[in-house]
Amino acid sequence: MFIFPKRFLKIGKEERVYVKIIIRYYGLIREKIGVKEEKIDVEGDSTLQDITDFLTRRWKHHLEELIKNNPAIFLNGRSIFLLNSLKSRVTEGSVIEVIPLYMGG
Repeated sequence: MFIFPKRFLKIGKEERVYVKIIIRYYGLIREKIGVKEEKIDVEGDSTLQDITDFLTRRWKHHLEELIKNNPAIFLNGRSIFLLNSLKSRVTEGSVIEVIPLYMGG
């Protein structure tokens, strides 16, 4: 796991803590967006819901159909369904993996 120093941003009297997380994409999602892995800074109190909302807005025009199929999401190697679902908080160096679920007939 990668460990990055915490970053601080002072806005007026308010100080915000940012942490770096890693997002890995697999399968058709990776193919559509052309990104295997990215490191992004997020606010220290961010949840998986915050991250998935951000990713949905960011990649929507590329992934609209795939996003509707609710890809499998893992946080540090564990399915979000085994954790606290999308309410789970990310921490410094968290790894989020986004894996498309394939449907066929």
